[in-house]
Amino acid sequence: MNTEPNENVSNADSSKKNYDLPEGVEAITFDEVDNFGVGRDHRLYWKGQELVTRKHISLRGWELTLATLVSVSTTGMFVLQLGSTIGWWGN
Repeated sequence: MNTEPNENVSNADSSKKNYDLPEGVEAITFDEVDNFGVGRDHRLYWKGQELVTRKHISLRGWELTLATLVSVSTTGMFVLQLGSTIGWWGN
């Protein structure tokens, strides 16, 4: 494996970006990548500080109603199938 720098690629090329970042978000350069680290706990760190990402799902209105209906229906079908299998009622 060749570990020598590629002379055909200039530093100017690495600063070009072909994507748009949201306002207030800056891209990092390859020089800054060594600020990332992975701890023994398999968590991601940046300059020694743990990076925490959170995404919570909350169901509201009809989503909660639909999820509840699906859960109740699934449980009901399970009970019916279980009862039929162990002979609580006829097939």
